[in-house]
Amino acid sequence: KSQSSNEMREQKIREMTDIYPEISDVILPPLRRAEMSLVCKKHDTYSDAELISRVKSTPKDFSINERLYAASISQDLAEKEAIYKALINDANTQGDWRAYNDLGALKLNAYYNGGTEQDLSDAINYLNKATAISPNNGIILNNLAIAEFLQGNLTEARNNFQASQEASVEAINQDYALGMFAIKDGDYNKAAQLMNNKSCDYNTALVQILNKDYTAAQATLNCIEKVDAKTAYLKAVLAARMKDENGVYANLATAIEKDASYKKTAKRDAEFKRYRHSDAFKNLVK
Repeated sequence: KSQSSNEMREQKIREMTDIYPEISDVILPPLRRAEMSLVCKKHDTYSDAELISRVKSTPKDFSINERLYAASISQDLAEKEAIYKALINDANTQGDWRAYNDLGALKLNAYYNGGTEQDLSDAINYLNKATAISPNNGIILNNLAIAEFLQGNLTEARNNFQASQEASVEAINQDYALGMFAIKDGDYNKAAQLMNNKSCDYNTALVQILNKDYTAAQATLNCIEKVDAKTAYLKAVLAARMKDENGVYANLATAIEKDASYKKTAKRDAEFKRYRHSDAFKNLVK
């Protein structure tokens, strides 16, 4: 017992058996044991469609994990919601935070994709109930941070992201999210460190531009596969910083084609003051 590790204990026992044969002949044999680990895979007895159908029709025949899995594989949002609501209305499963959290996440996605204020309100309600069941849970706190961010409560959002990272249950690394707040604070070096130069990423490129690392920003933006309006606009800003006039017009044209509201943004943007009087620029933003 005075030894600091199992290896040292074994070594001391070997040394003792050299001196006292009774240890190896009498004492140790009954103490020897074998440890076995068996990993079993439960074979699926239902196709995905069958499982979802049976979980909906006879939910009490399935465990909570099977019911949550059925919801996760369903592509029908209404179907997902119905399975989650059945879980929180079932006295045997309503004490599990995951159904409330997943319902909250479902409502957050609905709001983000053009839903109503009621979706956001419902999301926060479900997430608060999840927190009541599992306090200081990093996954729930992450979703609450997103909800607060969507409401415009940036201080609360930041606090919840930080709490999510420090949570005692299911902690989540929030360096990237906190890096975006560092951008807002104007601490671009800290933002770059937190975001760890994530490749092919809009926010990473934004930080690189703000740090005047234009070559790195160009490489980051060029490897983004799906160029949306805001990415094309940022590429136009970068082109302006690099005095690439053709790049300004080409990327602005793409941004405006995908989202016409960028005409108004570009008109007011000081990044393009050098080009405001050119016919090409005027034609783009008219």
